[in-house]
Amino acid sequence: MTETTAELRCLLAAVHEALDIPYPATVGDSEAHDRILDERVMHARIALNAVLNKGDDPGWSADYLRARLAELPPTDYRAAGAQPTPADEQLLEEPEFVDLPDGGTLMRTYARPADEEEGQ
Repeated sequence: MTETTAELRCLLAAVHEALDIPYPATVGDSEAHDRILDERVMHARIALNAVLNKGDDPGWSADYLRARLAELPPTDYRAAGAQPTPADEQLLEEPEFVDLPDGGTLMRTYARPADEEEGQ
């Protein structure tokens, strides 16, 4: 394999890394997922454009892209299939509906911490 081929493979691997982030676990996680993915795609496009249209070195562009990806880890949202967090462990299996004094209803999906229950 030539040096140029190895550098191009390295760049392609970095582009794949930019695009291949975990799907969001819920609709609520989609906003953070989409923001991170958009930024990662932008940097991948910059790296590819530099090589294809400006003649930049593919190895340098791969290094640039990996440096940008390190600044944008896909960690600001819950990923599908990820291990549960401590907050997830407090989720109720079935939501509870609580009647409010004003006649409204509140749906509670998390268990109330023990210290809050004692105070009431």
